[in-house]
Amino acid sequence: MKRFHYSITISAPRSAVWHVLLDDEAYRQWSSVFSQGSYFEGDWSVGSTIRFLTPEKQGLVGMVAENRKNEYLSVEHRGCIIDGVDNFESDDAKAWSRAYENYTLTAVDGGTELTLDAEVPSAYQDYLEDVWPKALEALKQLAEKIGGNVGTNSQMKRFSYSVTIAAPRSSVWRVLFDDETYRQWTTVFAEGTHFEGDWNVGSTIRFLTPEKDGMVGVIAENREHEFLSIKHLGHVLKGVDDTESDEVKKWTPAYENYTLTEVEESTELTVDIDIPSSYETYFEGVWPKALKAVKELSEK
Repeated sequence: MKRFHYSITISAPRSAVWHVLLDDEAYRQWSSVFSQGSYFEGDWSVGSTIRFLTPEKQGLVGMVAENRKNEYLSVEHRGCIIDGVDNFESDDAKAWSRAYENYTLTAVDGGTELTLDAEVPSAYQDYLEDVWPKALEALKQLAEKIGGNVGTNSQMKRFSYSVTIAAPRSSVWRVLFDDETYRQWTTVFAEGTHFEGDWNVGSTIRFLTPEKDGMVGVIAENREHEFLSIKHLGHVLKGVDDTESDEVKKWTPAYENYTLTEVEESTELTVDIDIPSSYETYFEGVWPKALKAVKELSEK
């Protein structure tokens, strides 16, 4: 066996990098550098069998040895797949047996450091030494695209909040972004909070109190039932947008990202958000209450 160690810094939160690593659609994109059409069969739960395949049904079979969400994943390879059939007895299969592929996600200033430690048979060394850096670069580009460069503004602090909700992603998504339910869960910020605009990519959206004070931004990304990114651009004061004042430019752009991950019969909702330092104490107190309200409405 040869052991490889690669690291790459990604300007995105760990939740975004984790999503790109393991989400079916995203996995197919970054793993295409190994073989066009690469995909996996199975799930990422500890103890689950997982298969990594080409369209021709060739590949590797293994087991998920450890999974600490947004932190660490370990896959123990067990053998090969030949024409769709698991093979544990051939010389090639035995060469891969008990080879580990480990991913570690570490929060750093400005994003995430992704580290890969992988054991590979000597026969595959030259090929994988060439292709693994390309795969990590593809993963970086995808994660930064969806991650909104959370936390890159030096005036901001990055916070991540998660809650597990006993409801499907479609229900959680509706509660988050439907006008009626949005008004309900956001009352913890200010009574009468509402939005003006829509959630389409590129649309301007305003988050307002009844006095017409609040925030203005643009929808940076929207993948229904999976991920939404808001790029905040300024304040709204008495109904007038302020995106140019020196005070506003100290903290913009700031991102607010929602990631919905299917977990067995439930949904894990993660919010990654840039918060101005002066509001840190207030939002640390109120965001958990907001997610509790989303949870109660979704489960209802």
